[in-house]
Formats: sequence, structure tokens, C-alpha cells
Amino acid sequence: YERPVFGQAADRIIATDNKTLASGEVVAVTPNAIDVLNKDGETNKFPIEQIREVQFGGEPQSLKSSRSMLYRGRYKDAADEVAKIEAAEMEGATDLIIQEKEFVEAASKTQAEMAAGQSPAESSKLVQSFIKNHPKSHHAYYLYELLGDVYAKLEEPEKAQAEYDKVALAPAPAFKVRAACAKARMLLRQKKYAEGIVAFEQALEIEANDDASKAQKREAQLGKAACFIGDGK
Repeated sequence: YERPVFGQAADRIIATDNKTLASGEVVAVTPNAIDVLNKDGETNKFPIEQIREVQFGGEPQSLKSSRSMLYRGRYKDAADEVAKIEAAEMEGATDLIIQEKEFVEAASKTQAEMAAGQSPAESSKLVQSFIKNHPKSHHAYYLYELLGDVYAKLEEPEKAQAEYDKVALAPAPAFKVRAACAKARMLLRQKKYAEGIVAFEQALEIEANDDASKAQKREAQLGKAACFIGDGK
């Protein structure tokens, strides 16, 4: 039984601090973890909250570049870059690489439209379709939150909250903080300042001290301050 050749074509797991967590072959993904087979034939599981990005060894360069742009908030550039990928570049691509292209297309287009002040009603259907077709994707929580932001933008707060609640169901405290912050940001945008203050405080009270949660809590402090300013306190 032979595994693919490791080395230049290896998949890489990039941590939230931009360091390489693992190198090898991604053999399984779920919303909560990624399994990687290393060169010694050992399979290790990495929690999703520790991961910033998964780079696939066999993916086109434009896919790798577009995903990097997406995570840096360059949504329009990401959408333009992923559109450059030609069919020939995807020949023989694994299911995970095909899914990765669909993910970047959906997420970048939706967020580019929201950033430009346009309605994401149509582009968000790509996000909904991805979630429906790939419920076990390691991008699940990212897309739940994005879909929640879409509904918030479309002034459908109940639908938005339902998506944020899915993020809160993640076992990792970091995602519970993300969900609480997302809900609070929605209240801030609605100018419901008193409710926003309470929501940001709830996010700050969640027991989570990992790096991702600390970053979220710093944003929560800023959001809470914005609510106080808006409320005239």
C-alpha cells in the first residue's frame, strides 16, 4: 500500500500564528478537525480552532493565492484571482481541492459584494449551496458566520442569529466567542446599543484564553466601547 509522494506536493496545515502545524496528506476533514497523515505513516488530528489555512499540494497556484487574499480581507482580489483558474488546471484534482475552489468562489464573491455595499442576496446562494453539498467541510463554521452576516445585512436578524447559533455549537470555546461577537456586532449595526453592550459583555465572559479567543475579545472590547458611544454613555 503506497501513499502519495511526500515533499513538494505535500499538504500543509497553517496555524493561526502562521507557522506550519503539519505537513503530509490531509486524509479526513470535519467541521471540528483535520486529520493529516505524515511521512512516517502516522495520522494526527488537528483542532480546527488552531488552523488558519489548509494548503493542498496539488492545488493550482491561483487557488492558493486567492484563498490567501480571502483570509486577508481582499475579497474582490480573491474573487478575481480564483476566476483565473482554467479547467485544465483542475484536471485530476481531488474532491477536497474541487471543494476548496467552490469555497473560495462563494466566500470571496459574497464578501466582495457586501464590502462594496451591494446586496449579497444572489451570491450568498453559492454559500448556501456549498453548506448543503459539503456539510462536513472544515469551512463550515466560517460559512455559518458568513451566512449570518449576510442575513444581518439583509435585515433578517432571526435568520442571522440562527446561523450564529450554529457557530456557537462548536465544541471549541473560541467559536462560542466568535458567535457571541457576531451577534453583538449585528446589534451594534442595528443601533441597539444597550442590547449590544450586554451581548459584548457576554462574549467577554466566555472562558476562553486561546489566541483566537483573545483576538475576538479585543474586538469585543472595541465593540462594547462603540456601543457606549452610540448610547451616549
